Amino acid sequence: MNDNKMITQSRIIEEYGWTKSLISKFLPDPVLKANPHYRKAAPMRLWDEDTVKQVMTTSEFQDAMEKANKRKKSASKAVETKYSNMNHSVQLFIDSITIKVLSDEELKTKALKAKQEWYQCHPCSLNGDWIDEPYMKNAYTADEETINRWIVNYI
Repeated sequence: MNDNKMITQSRIIEEYGWTKSLISKFLPDPVLKANPHYRKAAPMRLWDEDTVKQVMTTSEFQDAMEKANKRKKSASKAVETKYSNMNHSVQLFIDSITIKVLSDEELKTKALKAKQEWYQCHPCSLNGDWIDEPYMKNAYTADEETINRWIVNYI
C-alpha cells in the first residue's frame, strides 16, 4: 500500500470545491476503510490526495468544474430569489394585519358572548356524568377573575 495521504469525499468537496458527480466522473473507485469513529458505520471512502490534485490540473476537469460552478451560482441565485419573494410575501401579510382596539366593556361583552356560545355547542357534565336534559351553564354569572381569564383567552 502506498504512503500517500488519503482524503474523504467530504474533504474533497469542502476544500477543493468538487461535486459528487465530478468525483464519480473523474476519480477512480475509492479505497474502502473501516470507519475509525463509528464501528458499525459504512466504510469510509478514501482517495489519494495526490491523485485528486493531479486530476484537477487536466483541462477536461477544469471545463467540468467551470460548468459545475456556473450551475452552483445559478442555483444560489434561484434560492436568493425564492427567499426574497418569500420575505416580500411575509411583509405583505404583516402589513395587512390590523388591530382593532376595543373598549374594556366591549371586550368583556364579546368574551362573555363567545364563552356562552361555546357552552351552547359543547355537552355538559355534572360530577363526571354526562347529562341528557338541557342544562346550560351561564357565562354571565361567572366571577370576575374567571371573566378576566376568558377576556385574555378571547384576545
